Amino acid sequence: MEIDFIVQDHTACLTIDRSHGLNLLTPDLMRELEAHRGRINDDPSIRAGILTGHGTKAFCAGTDIQQ
Repeated sequence: MEIDFIVQDHTACLTIDRSHGLNLLTPDLMRELEAHRGRINDDPSIRAGILTGHGTKAFCAGTDIQQ
């Protein structure tokens, strides 16, 4: 799992945790994001969502072209 997912106070927080690679997007990561989006949509108690990145260098540097 490359995304930390927590729900607190009706807010879902998703943190991309690939800081070793500047949080680059991979096909697996995109599938994981889509699965979490489904969880958020299906849970009526969640009213907001926050997407953030782990680390201090970049939120997300884009797509991992190596994959």
